[in-house]
Amino acid sequence: HSHIASWSGVSGVTLSNIVFTAYDGQNSSMFAHSTPITLICIQLIVNTPPECMGYISDFEIQEDSQWSLDLDDYFFDAEYDAGLTFISNYPQYITIDYAGGASWLPDASAQTLDNVCFTAIDPQDSSLTIDSNLFTLFFVPVNDPPIYYQNSIQDQLAYEDEEWSMDLSYYFTDE
Repeated sequence: HSHIASWSGVSGVTLSNIVFTAYDGQNSSMFAHSTPITLICIQLIVNTPPECMGYISDFEIQEDSQWSLDLDDYFFDAEYDAGLTFISNYPQYITIDYAGGASWLPDASAQTLDNVCFTAIDPQDSSLTIDSNLFTLFFVPVNDPPIYYQNSIQDQLAYEDEEWSMDLSYYFTDE
């Protein structure tokens, strides 16, 4: 004789007006009913790690041009999608805002960034993380024209039959 009632619920399913009946083992006409109950299956939320949903491609970025990427387009967390935080393995160059926007504005001294990786961190458990694929941000320098320091050359005197010269490196630069 089994005295255990069991049910493997499905999330969102409710069973109403369940009545349990116990019969006398010797006389089946002798029994008792329980009061009706309701069984509600509630989904248990298990905090799973974030997921990387897309491949981040290599990019070419010209000097003085800004590169940006919305990390929310590449990462997902089933339980807490809006709360993901992100880090980069190049924090000295790449900034990440609170909304998941990553950006880099290379100047003339920049170099190509190899093996760039972003990590998404679960907002409820920082040990639950996922890394993006590795990719490269190729820096493309721009040949800018020389710069003249406005009004920096003063009027000069030159004497007849004498050679006149001036070192112009103090007045122009070419980065």
